[in-house]
Amino acid sequence: MASLIVVFPKIEDAKNIRNLLVRSGYSVAAVCTSGAQALNYADSLNYGIVVCGYKFADMMYSELHECLPPNFEMLLVASQHVL
Repeated sequence: MASLIVVFPKIEDAKNIRNLLVRSGYSVAAVCTSGAQALNYADSLNYGIVVCGYKFADMMYSELHECLPPNFEMLLVASQHVL
């Protein structure tokens, strides 16, 4: 199963998403509040999915996507207004 990394600027939001995923049977490898934290975790994993919001304190989702290892995918969670 792919490793999941949850990244949202507010730790409460990240933990809520993690809890939702865990209750649904998924294993979450990390909960982060910045893109740099997510990249550190992604570098230590073989492959996975980053579930994230669109903006963090240190970067936007597009920058995170560009820096992710090639064996990672991204699921962006944002409102229609932001997209």
